[in-house]
Amino acid sequence: MTQERMNALAMLSMEKRLVTEMTDFNQRVIEKFAGQEPIITSAKMASGFLFALLLCLSIGLSAASCYGQTSYPGSCPPGWTQFGSRCFSFNIQGKSWIDAENFCNSDGGNLASVHSEEEHEFLRTFINQVTGANQTSWIGAFDSVQEGVWMWSDGSIFDYKSWAWGQPDNKGGAENCLQMNYKGKNWNDGQCNKMSPFLCSMKL
Repeated sequence: MTQERMNALAMLSMEKRLVTEMTDFNQRVIEKFAGQEPIITSAKMASGFLFALLLCLSIGLSAASCYGQTSYPGSCPPGWTQFGSRCFSFNIQGKSWIDAENFCNSDGGNLASVHSEEEHEFLRTFINQVTGANQTSWIGAFDSVQEGVWMWSDGSIFDYKSWAWGQPDNKGGAENCLQMNYKGKNWNDGQCNKMSPFLCSMKL
């Protein structure tokens, strides 16, 4: 099994866990898919992007295709900022990690992954330019499948990290999603249902 496929399946496992833990999220899923009973046999295993992912994987598409990653040759769409070969957008409205990921999916991307110090510093500067502060924000990593094994929601390799001192600590056994700009600078593992601004990214 490829790393990309493993990461995609890990996202499915994460969603099942979040649905179990968050009653309100589960209720919204049930309401959203109430009219699709012939297609979805269990509301508990359904969310918008993960149901689509399951269908994609069943016919052999890549995780990037399943997650809706869209390429924009040459330039980023309006409201997005280019760095390297990707486009980024910052969203100030607070959302839970899973709702933020769904929002990014709807725009053709994912919560942002970070792969170098240069990318990290660009994103910190980008957030500061938008908000005037080093705002704590969701990015796309999670470790809910196996504690301490971090994965990016876009299926890319977790090959860079910038943890704050003493992090990740999985405080209370319930911190499985990654925040950047923790205490204004580095990374922290946070509770996935916490409301926070977030960064999306997509391929150029």
